[in-house]
Amino acid sequence: MTSYCCVLHGFGKWIDIVKDKEFELEQLICKALKVPVENLIRTDPDQKDPHRQLADYLRKRFEILENAMSDECAETYYRNGIRTDEHPLLDIAIADIRRRVSVM
Repeated sequence: MTSYCCVLHGFGKWIDIVKDKEFELEQLICKALKVPVENLIRTDPDQKDPHRQLADYLRKRFEILENAMSDECAETYYRNGIRTDEHPLLDIAIADIRRRVSVM
């Protein structure tokens, strides 16, 4: 689902992804952080945007997922320190992931 959100809103647009009502990520993240959803309503204009905390949480979770996927692919691609040709396009995929992460 996170990948689809990135395609829809753009990679790194975490606040837009969190605010998207279609995916209801606000409620899921608030539940994970044990923060009431009501705390997202700002009463003071000088207060920091409460969605920033949710967006930071989502960004960190996405980075963890991305790193795990990259590690898993690398383990499959390099067995016993020897490069195998089972996945010839993997170099391109890993390079693309690293490029996208460096843009953030």
